[in-house]
This record gives sequence, structure tokens and C-alpha cells, in this order.
Amino acid sequence: MKRRLIIIVFMGLCALLPCHINARDSMNIRDPFQPVIDSSIKKSLSEYPINSIQFMGVIKNDGFNQSNQRSNNKIVIADPQHRVYFLKRGDVICQEHAKIKNILDDEVLLEWIFQNQIFTDRLKLSKEG
Repeated sequence: MKRRLIIIVFMGLCALLPCHINARDSMNIRDPFQPVIDSSIKKSLSEYPINSIQFMGVIKNDGFNQSNQRSNNKIVIADPQHRVYFLKRGDVICQEHAKIKNILDDEVLLEWIFQNQIFTDRLKLSKEG
């Protein structure tokens, strides 16, 4: 009987508290639904030439898009300061503003335009650990 009374009193007190209090705000915890990386970080990647970027690996996703192409794979690259980036098909990188055209198991196909000419390049998977 005493337990029921304590629970009822506790529930009554909780009902009196304002419902807009957010415990996350008081504990200074990051919102898990907000992006971790802002766009300014990726923009810093455009400061480096293609030959200074190190292709570290591929994060594979076996899902297919509407045109039956594998497009959900991500690449892991590092800049000369050893900052790591996770990029997807269509992202633009390097001073040359190269667009990621395709992500294969051991290389990334890049394409960019310079003086009305289309250039392509391949970033091979780095063998360094």
C-alpha cells in the first residue's frame, strides 16, 4: 500500500513539471539528428591538389538506386593534414573541383572540366597503413 502511495505521489509531481524541459539541453549533449560535419569542413578539401589526396578505402553498401546502379558506397580519403573525409558519388573535391563519378572496390573515378575540356583521373587505393 505504501509503494502505491509513493508511486501515485511521484506521478502527480511529474505531472506538475513543465513538459517542455529537455534533459539533453541541460546536459549539453549533441542532437543525434543533426549532421556531425558541416559543409565548411568539406570545402577545406578543395584547397588541395588531386595528387595530395590519399584514398584510404571504400565503405560498401549493397543497396541499389532506382536505375539499378550501386550508388550508396562511400569513400574514405585523407588530406595532407591527415584529416579523414567520407564522401559519396557526386561530391566535388580538390583544387580541380573534380567530381566523384564512380566508386569501385580499389579506385575512385574522378572527372573535371578545365578550359572546356573534360579530364578524368583515378585515385588508387593507398597501400599505406
